Amino acid sequence: MKTTYFRYTVIILSVVPILLMSAILTMLFVVSFQQLGQGNIIQISDKLTQIRKEDLKHYTQIAISAVEQARKHSHHDIFNAKDMAREIFGDLFYGDDGYFFVYDL
Repeated sequence: MKTTYFRYTVIILSVVPILLMSAILTMLFVVSFQQLGQGNIIQISDKLTQIRKEDLKHYTQIAISAVEQARKHSHHDIFNAKDMAREIFGDLFYGDDGYFFVYDL
């Protein structure tokens, strides 16, 4: 009787700490992976925003260059330059859902 009690005690004293440590390590890994994932999401979001801003800057520079060319080719006729700019901006898009517009007074 005492030998079976001793045997169960030894088994319990050896298995419980192993299970406890496994649970603690699992929780630590899960928390660290979640934090790592959140950090990666923030970095990716910042990078995508930066890329989008650079793309818009380049598209805007292209549009300004196109208008400058229209102004040069219109021989300083403001109405002709506006018509050319309207045609240029009517056909000018960026990305799948972006377009340019111009305010004029």
